[in-house]
Amino acid sequence: MKKIFFTLLNISFILFKLSAQIPDEFIKAAIIKDDGKGLETPQWKAANAKLKGVLAGYKPEMKITIEVGNSDVITTIYERFFTDVNDDGSFELDIPMVTTQQNRFRIISKNGNEIYADSYIVLSPGEETRFCLDLSAFYSKEAGLVKNKQTAPKILYFAGKNSEINNLFFDADFEKYSNKLQDATFDNKIAEMTALEFREYLMNVKNQCIADINSNPYIL
Repeated sequence: MKKIFFTLLNISFILFKLSAQIPDEFIKAAIIKDDGKGLETPQWKAANAKLKGVLAGYKPEMKITIEVGNSDVITTIYERFFTDVNDDGSFELDIPMVTTQQNRFRIISKNGNEIYADSYIVLSPGEETRFCLDLSAFYSKEAGLVKNKQTAPKILYFAGKNSEINNLFFDADFEKYSNKLQDATFDNKIAEMTALEFREYLMNVKNQCIADINSNPYIL
């Protein structure tokens, strides 16, 4: 019992040390509203995309690295770009690009023992995308202190260029529904389906996802 008590006390102490204010610009940008507009048409432009951010509650002993992987759409060459987080939790990283595209995005500890994010974000050449990682929220989730998904704190916030779609990438509900669509294509049942049956199957899954999204105001 004493061991459990001191473990919980230690977790609480860590979270207290990491607590930090999330800048208003990130909170406002994370409120996703459907304006009915599609994504911008990509344009060719050889320039650096700037990824700039801050890790709220960061401590220098965490030694966290930011990694962005970019596959050049013309040469198909894949390159990885890295930068270390500064002692104050800030960082900047320039990624050479030729058009707006999706990029691999990772936030990891230098020793590889901790992965704070491993997904994709959209960046644009000549434009700045900003993000804020709430380390207190991350460790709350890791420690199992968050039981209710509806009240779970957001961990990653994006602002600047492409903020809306990047915030969607890290929205728990959106991720659940997109994964549901992806998983449908790996269902063993489709091996015995005709082309028309497979189409109907995918349409049913899609319609169910849309119904779930429409019934949940948190997503849009």
